[in-house]
Amino acid sequence: MLTDFNIDYFADNELGRLCEAFNEMKNELKESLISQWKAEQERHEMVQALAHDLKTPLSVIQGYVESLLESSHIDTQKTKKYLQVIKDNANKGAELIKEMLYAAELETSGVELNIVPVDIYSFLKQKKESYEMMAKNKKINFKVDVTYGNQAEIICPIDAAKLERILDNIVSNSIRYVPEHGTITINADIACDNIRFKVCDTGKGFSSKDLSNLFNKFYRGDESRSSKDGHAGLGLHIAKRLVEMHGGSIVAFNARDSGACIKFDLHFLK
Repeated sequence: MLTDFNIDYFADNELGRLCEAFNEMKNELKESLISQWKAEQERHEMVQALAHDLKTPLSVIQGYVESLLESSHIDTQKTKKYLQVIKDNANKGAELIKEMLYAAELETSGVELNIVPVDIYSFLKQKKESYEMMAKNKKINFKVDVTYGNQAEIICPIDAAKLERILDNIVSNSIRYVPEHGTITINADIACDNIRFKVCDTGKGFSSKDLSNLFNKFYRGDESRSSKDGHAGLGLHIAKRLVEMHGGSIVAFNARDSGACIKFDLHFLK
């Protein structure tokens, strides 16, 4: 690489100071070039992933549209069924694009926290109801448990929208892999200056590969890459970035009695 060299001349004179300034300028140029290269690589990866992930829903839409156009007579029931499939896949493609745009926005520091007072118990109770609707076809049982260090901490200063996104991304991942009639448990432990969450399920748990890569961008689980569920491999990566914005950390592990768990904490910011 052009910037991989130094001028090894050290002296307390004008030439020595000139060589020192040159080396500093060279190091700054090197860091700038590396940063630009990484940004370009990330853009390239995102475009590749988006093209790959949109291929399936667009192919489905094209197939059903062609079938409708080629039909010699109008079958109202068939037409409604096909249009619903087209709509579902259009929504799937739109969600993939939105997820990738949000991930890109996080990378460029374009997202800020909006701290508001939140009643965690009421918040999680509402989320439980929405998750039950999301997973109604699999008949998954949801449990919520909130513990308090003292009653003065019922209301917590956090970014409610980002907490919702963190939980949505984690729970939707659990729903994807938990079998029918399984259970997903959400625990919240509120202390004086932070809140600790733990989301566990009764699925088969994480593989060693999952545990090493789970929060990496575009990682889609220890299986071959597939777009059948509109899963872009960005949900847990986004969750990690949002947790870190709150000064917290996130970790994945397997429960003793099998099943996958993700634990994270959010610091109260005022």
